[in-house]
Amino acid sequence: MRRFKIMITLVVFLVIGCHARTVGDEASLDLDMHRLGTADPVADLNLALKNGDHRFIGLRDPGEFVPGAEDHPQLTEKMGIRYVPGSSDTADKRLQDQAQEYAQIYNMLLVRVLRKAPTTNP
Repeated sequence: MRRFKIMITLVVFLVIGCHARTVGDEASLDLDMHRLGTADPVADLNLALKNGDHRFIGLRDPGEFVPGAEDHPQLTEKMGIRYVPGSSDTADKRLQDQAQEYAQIYNMLLVRVLRKAPTTNP
């Protein structure tokens, strides 16, 4: 329950901070499998939105999937998907779990932001 309240609070901050839309080199997040265990998906999403990057985070294991956005295929198709490099190559269960948790939080928040934006509703 506490985690849910924190996520809702962070969504509010995301919505407030997602109005700037410029695309530059900094729009590309470092999606290294080893970084995702300590990465902050909320801060990363804020940066991506600020830079006009509305793509979802996807994993390959061995098929392709988008944790946290499974019920929103129109949004993932419209916005695009960035796949975590090496997500299908590692046998390290801990790294896979961390990448999945990161992607799930990032994508769930992105869905909420996009669903509130009238120009991106499917």
